[in-house]
Amino acid sequence: MRQELINIPLKPDKYKKWHIEKDFQWDIFRYLRWLWWHCFHVPDIGYSTKLLDGIVVTANGNIFLMELKKTDWYSFNMSQFEPSQIFFLEYCMNVGAEAYVLVYSQKTQTYWVGDYRYLKENQNEVGGVKLFIK
Repeated sequence: MRQELINIPLKPDKYKKWHIEKDFQWDIFRYLRWLWWHCFHVPDIGYSTKLLDGIVVTANGNIFLMELKKTDWYSFNMSQFEPSQIFFLEYCMNVGAEAYVLVYSQKTQTYWVGDYRYLKENQNEVGGVKLFIK
């Protein structure tokens, strides 16, 4: 599934400054629905436990989870995950379930696709992971 997630066309010129992460999510889910994949966006407003952003079922029935984040620069900080999101991502990692993290960089107007294991293993002492090139 990761390969299909890598080259999704974005429209960052249409992202509103106060709404960038939601606009990024919209671009991703819109494109996956165009592929005839079923996407369920899990709303987290009003809940103390934050789930992952999406459950996706591909046209051939594969299921995976997604968490979408944004960063202002070239690095992502692990502190942006809520404790419950870390729990779900750790669980997926430990049982071999497919879960992807997509991080959008405002600076580069590109995004990174990977898994939680990569982020966890490559974070520095303050939780930062460099994902984008200057």
